[in-house]
Amino acid sequence: MISIRFEENGVLQRAREVHKQYNKSRETWVQAFLNGLGDLGVQMGYRVASELHGGAWLSDLSWLRCRQADLSDFDGQALACQLVWETPDEILRKRLLQLAVQRAQVRLFVFHSSSQGRHNEVLEKAKAWLDFPMVSAGRILMVSSGNVDRDIQWSLIEV
Repeated sequence: MISIRFEENGVLQRAREVHKQYNKSRETWVQAFLNGLGDLGVQMGYRVASELHGGAWLSDLSWLRCRQADLSDFDGQALACQLVWETPDEILRKRLLQLAVQRAQVRLFVFHSSSQGRHNEVLEKAKAWLDFPMVSAGRILMVSSGNVDRDIQWSLIEV
């Protein structure tokens, strides 16, 4: 079994908190994740980049290691996150690959799924999708959220 890292655990805890406030509208769901993860990044001392925090940077939400707004002292990404509302497989594949080529300490792929078994279905497909030459080695934390009656589901993918 793959052990979970401290940073990944914090992200999972925040995802669970957002999930408990579940609302069935796309805008509310996305905003809740961006706000929750953005707040966590600020608490941890990172510069947060997303559409709600001064503009996205390479992904839907990033935690950047830097102090300057112009990124002149940029020292990498602590977190890169892609958020995807329930969509066709081709869109999920494209967004996952956009995340997988980034070199962030934590790469988080969050997708909405209201159907039973969708998490495991996407997990199996993701393993094949990630067999791509430009994918950066490391881990991807995949989280699915959407059903008000259950907790988030998560998996770690080693690439």
